[in-house]
Parts: sequence; structure tokens; C-alpha cells
Amino acid sequence: MVLLSFNWTTVLSIVLFVISLGVLIGLHEFGHLIVAKTFKVYCPVFSIGFGYKFLKFKRKNGETSYTFGILPFGGYVQMYSGENVEELPEGVSVPYERSLEGIKRWKRICIMFAGIFTNFILAYIIFFISVSCFPQIAPTAYMDINHNIADTHLVCEDATHAFNTNDQIEVFPLVYENGTFRDYNKEKDAENPNVIRLMNKGYVTDINNSTEAKFVAVLSYYFDNGVNNTDITRNISLYKVADSSSLDSYNYPVIEDGTLVPFPYSENATFNLPFTYYSALDRSEVTKENAGSITYEKDSDDKYVSYKGTLTLKLKDNKWEEVGISFHKYSYWYGWQSFQVAGEYWVRSTGLISDALFSLFSGRNWDQVGGPLAIFAQTTTILESNPFYLYLQTWGIISVNLAIFNFLPFPGLDGWQMLTEIIEGAVNGVKKARFERKRRSKKVVFEETDTNIYANQVSISNDSTLSIGKNQNEVYQKWKIPSKVKGIVSYVGLGLLLVLAVLIFILDFIKMF
Repeated sequence: MVLLSFNWTTVLSIVLFVISLGVLIGLHEFGHLIVAKTFKVYCPVFSIGFGYKFLKFKRKNGETSYTFGILPFGGYVQMYSGENVEELPEGVSVPYERSLEGIKRWKRICIMFAGIFTNFILAYIIFFISVSCFPQIAPTAYMDINHNIADTHLVCEDATHAFNTNDQIEVFPLVYENGTFRDYNKEKDAENPNVIRLMNKGYVTDINNSTEAKFVAVLSYYFDNGVNNTDITRNISLYKVADSSSLDSYNYPVIEDGTLVPFPYSENATFNLPFTYYSALDRSEVTKENAGSITYEKDSDDKYVSYKGTLTLKLKDNKWEEVGISFHKYSYWYGWQSFQVAGEYWVRSTGLISDALFSLFSGRNWDQVGGPLAIFAQTTTILESNPFYLYLQTWGIISVNLAIFNFLPFPGLDGWQMLTEIIEGAVNGVKKARFERKRRSKKVVFEETDTNIYANQVSISNDSTLSIGKNQNEVYQKWKIPSKVKGIVSYVGLGLLLVLAVLIFILDFIKMF
């Protein structure tokens, strides 16, 4: 009984969360590692997670130690920079050519970009698996009826046309913009987020309210609550009715400060919701092929015949009791189209994450920022309320998020390290071009040595040729941002990121209660 009563879904969510986060971070760091090793850079440590190292191993005759910490919220690859021999393990000697400073600049940029690139590729792979290995579930506007439940909530005025499978509830779409409503335009407003769909032209009445307060019901086709349970009560919202109407006798919600004013729900309230519906002539199973081909009863003027009904809504524990009327769902496979669909998901998620980050820099939407706790809560809800492939897609989006975030040129992130390399490369390009012009004007012959200094050995061809050696001023040496400056800036950036992470964690914790 203890085992049966235990919330195994939460345990599964925790395990999947730790594994998924570890995979995203681990492959990001592995991207850095594999490219660094490709360029022969010495990497003494590869670590996933922070805190106590519960696992540590090293291949026989290998040079990299692999460690795993108990907190899977980060990781790193330690690479020999070439600036300080003390970075190396005791007794280990590594030539300068195997350090970050000892390889070409474009190789260093490739190493820094490798983690970002790996997360982008991983996101596409996750999207591809989610659309190719699982049947896709699509809700429709058609209705499934569970009469064992619906018969206690539903009354149809015409008993010969009782609400049944594949029937549709008639909705009246309106668009609210600039604090008012306008008529819905099918071509213009198909994807408009400000569209509301009224379920009734009459009023929704609280039958327990002696003042007979009246409300209007809105039916949403956005399945934010998941598609495992599509009872329409999850998509019904009640709003206060405005005192007057300006659109063909509709009763429409009050708008204050640009938003609809919701009904203040009270425990155990009961409402009668009048609605109209179309009676489907085709009761067959809906598939992707015939999802738009259900036929409905029409009159002699070729107009749909609508029938009236009343739906009783009851509040319990601050949510509607299920009424046994659900959005119909059907499943299908993408097949070879999976490659294209995965790419479309990748492009769409990249655009959405980029827009979200841009809005943060614009000072907007900071209330929507979340950390590990928020990610866990969101992914757990998705796992409980949706097919598993949607859970996978969520981690694909998180992988894109991780890639784009690390691409930002903020101290401590990969983007910052690439930026410093680009700045140093640009400055040295200009400096070298000037030096070359000066060299040619003096007819000096130079050689570039391994230490990046020109003209340690120069031959004299005639009286107009200058001889330039180690101790003279005419020596070119590459410019670098001082290591101390880069270190300080990086530590400050990491400190700010840590402070931000702690604040987000506290806010996420507060939101949970």
C-alpha cells in the first residue's frame, strides 16, 4: 500500500530532470573537450557537476581525469593555457605547442564555440527523435462525449439531437485591441493572440447567487494544460460582463488596464452555461486525413443548423469539475517528413529564445525568467499532462536556450572568450599591417619566430637595409589583453551570474508556495 500510494511520478520527474540536465551540460562540455583534443590541447580535467565528486576515473595511459559532482548544474573542461606551468599536475611536462596559447587563434575560437555548436546539434537531434519515434497527438475542435459523466452536466433542448461525438460547440470570435473589441477577420486574425471565443450570446448565471450576477464564458483552443486530459473545463474561463455592448448584442468581458477582468471564483459555486452546437452527421473516427472533413447538418439555405443546450459548471477545489466533454484527439506519424519538421522546430525555438533574451535586455519579461526549480516544475507538469514526445521537445528548447545563452558576450561565458579572441585578432591584424608597411618602407627583411617576434636573425643585403635584432626597438610582438585583466573580468562576470542564479532560485522557491 505504501508503494502504491507513493508519488512515483515525482520520483520519475526528478530522475529524468537530473539525467536530462546532466546530458545537456555534459555534451556541451564534451564539445569543448573533443575539439580541444582534436587540436592536441592538453586537458587534465573534464568535470560534470559541482560539489562532492561521487565518481572519478582516468583511462590507463590517459591524460584526462573524468569527474562527476552531485550538483548537475554546470561543468567545465580544464585546459592548459600555456601561461603558467603551475596549471599542470605535479610531474607532468607539456610542450608549449599543446597549450591554448600555443595553437592558432582560429582553433581557440573553434574550441570555445564547440560547446554552443554541440547544444544546437543536440537540440535538433532531440526534436528529430520526438517527431520521428513517437506518434504525434493533435487535439481538434470536435468533441468526444463520455455520457456517464456528461449526462449529469448537460441538458439539450432537442432530445433528438443530443450532443454527441464529433459535434462542435458554436463559438463567437472577437478580437480585443487597444482596450476595445472588434469583429474577427478569419484571414487576418488566424494567429492573433488577442482573439477570444465567446461560448454564449446570453449570460452565464451563478445559480447560487441571489443577485443573479451574470458572466460571459470564453472557450480557448490553446492546450496549455496539456493534451492527456482535454476536458473542455480546462479551457473555459468566466469573465465579468460589460454594462453595455457595441457588437451585435454580444455580451463581452470588461477590460481594465488592457486585460480581461476574470470572475472571482468562490468555492462550490455552480453555473448554468447556455451554448449552441452543430450536430455532426459523420460519427466516424477522426484521423489526420479527414480531420477537416466532418459534415454537419444544414438547412435549405446551406447554413449550419444549430441546437441549444445548457452546461452546468461546478467549482471544486478552485477548479471546474470535469463535465465529460473533451476535445477530440487523433494520432499520426511524420515519417520522412520528420527531418523537415525537426528543422522547423529548431528554427522556431531559436527565434523564440533569441526574442526572449532580447526582451530581457530591453527591460521586459523579467518575471518570466526561471532557474532549475522553474525548469523542474515546468518539465514535471509537461510530463504529467502531455505525451512523452512533448517532454523531449521541452528539453530540445532548453538545449537551444543553453546554446544561445552561452553565446552571449558576457564575462564568464563562451561568447565572452570568443569576443576577446576576436578583439585581440583584430587589434593584431591592424598592428601587423602597420608594421609591415613600416618594414617595407625601410626595406627590412624579417622572419617570424615561434615566439611571435619578427627579425631575430636578419641578413644585410646593402647599405639601405636595416639590421634589426632582439634588443632593438623595431621588433613586432603580438598584443594581448593582460591575463590579469581577463581573469578579473571573468571572475566578476561569473560572480554576477552566480548572484543572478541565487536570486532566481529564491524567486522560484517563493513562487512554489
